Amino acid sequence: MKRTDILIILAAAALGIGCKQGEDQTITLSSDNECVVVGNIKGLKNCKVVLQDEYNDYKVIAEGTAKKGKFIIRTEVSQPTYVFMYSDRDEQLRDFFLEPGVITVTGDDVDEDYGNGAVGTPSNDYIQAFRKEMELVADSELAPLVQRYYDNAPKDIVKLYLIDNFKIWPSKQKIELINSLDPGVLSLPGITSILELYTKRANTEPDGENVYIDIEQPDPDGKVISLKEIVEKPGNKYVLLDFWATWCGPCREEMPIVKDAYARYHDKGFDIYAVSLDNNSRLKIWREYIVENELPWTNVDSGENTDSKAYKDYAFRGIPDNVLIDCSDGKIIGRTLRGEELLTTLAGLFD
Repeated sequence: MKRTDILIILAAAALGIGCKQGEDQTITLSSDNECVVVGNIKGLKNCKVVLQDEYNDYKVIAEGTAKKGKFIIRTEVSQPTYVFMYSDRDEQLRDFFLEPGVITVTGDDVDEDYGNGAVGTPSNDYIQAFRKEMELVADSELAPLVQRYYDNAPKDIVKLYLIDNFKIWPSKQKIELINSLDPGVLSLPGITSILELYTKRANTEPDGENVYIDIEQPDPDGKVISLKEIVEKPGNKYVLLDFWATWCGPCREEMPIVKDAYARYHDKGFDIYAVSLDNNSRLKIWREYIVENELPWTNVDSGENTDSKAYKDYAFRGIPDNVLIDCSDGKIIGRTLRGEELLTTLAGLFD
């Protein structure tokens, strides 16, 4: 039976969507490549909803109109991809795989659970199962879990997602894994830039040889301070190059741990060179945040956001992210040390 002959029945009672109240809605896929996104997000006001393609420079693939949180978006894809769904008020709503079939997107909150609530197609159901299992495992068990889901992924687009979002593989290995994916995935417009990024990122990951790349940016008073000054400062043994921004929620959540690490180990030779990605319009907010949150280390910001040379040199996929530098030889000994992993790493060096 062809996909075009299949009728997919969505219960209106569950989705709150129907031709008439209390009736079921029948959605017929018009082609083998059609994707139908059926949404019901509580709290979402009347607005336009757009799907941005992560693997094509976040270009808008399709759009629809939400009324009282409910919407239907129809489009076609010849190759499944991963999308971010935004409202026209710049609210990030959800992110999920866009692939043929009916994708049901639900939720009780506009601003939370971005990666949750999209089900109905093989890749989305698979990654939701992964996320639920991931919530139950300790950090030490994450790598085997990711590897298991990678090995059993129903489609190579899921493998690309796992490669691109988890650090269990060094960048050199990620390049090899990406190049082994099926031709459809390798035809995605963004693959070239992803491979270029990981090639550059491989030069800023710990491999026993890589050394830090210097940065020169102004502090809150406008004085230009280099990373080299902090690395070579007498008494410093290890320096954390920390990339963040005041607009980044996960960065703010991470800040208490960074402050804890500094308080524990600064007197023993640990220092921080924090590079903010706040742009020129937010520099006042950045300066106020530093004072209000008592961030005592070196803080710099060029006002260029992700266009800064520093961001490109260190090939970040996103923030927060960091690099740990051994001051004795300038070598990079850690990358993306977040949460307890940062404290554990520093304890191994100092305690």
